[in-house]
Amino acid sequence: MDLFQSRFMFVLEKFTSFFLLNILWLFMCIPIVTIFPATAAMFAVVRQWIRQEDSSSVFKPFFVHFKDNFKQSFLIGIIWFAVLYSIVFNFQLLASIETPTLNTIMLPFLAIFSILFLFTSFYLFPVMVHFKLPIVGVIKNSFLYSLSKLHVCLLCLLFVAAGVALFLIYTLTILISFSLVAYFVYRVCHKTFPVENS
Repeated sequence: MDLFQSRFMFVLEKFTSFFLLNILWLFMCIPIVTIFPATAAMFAVVRQWIRQEDSSSVFKPFFVHFKDNFKQSFLIGIIWFAVLYSIVFNFQLLASIETPTLNTIMLPFLAIFSILFLFTSFYLFPVMVHFKLPIVGVIKNSFLYSLSKLHVCLLCLLFVAAGVALFLIYTLTILISFSLVAYFVYRVCHKTFPVENS
């Protein structure tokens, strides 16, 4: 009975931590412009959990990392939204052009670029919170890792797809799904980082 209670308390504690982290992230994303800093803070917190540095609290580490990563993550967020807008705009532009030859030539290039952008995005926050790099270094290393670790990117895609599927089936999972996805994404990415930096 004691063993059951201790395991139950362990599971409950973990669930509460993920729940609180998820709520914090959702709350800090409300202004929209803080989505990237909030996401960087969430990944930094799950990094601490995975490295077993401090899993006893959520609020203080989150806001410490939010502040520490704010400038860099905010600027990267601007770049990322600009590129995303460019991708969407170009797809819309191609859809409006009634030239089959041009579409045949341009569509594959745009599709490949979009996939590379998506895969680079999976590594973006893990690299940002794991390494101390300038903005160019974060983007460059995220891109290089995504190219060399395609299997990791595919795993990350599965995690994100599972999170979306859970939300579509059970809407209330929005209260915990983002932090869970961040945890699993960072966990698989973390294993690909050099041992001396982990």
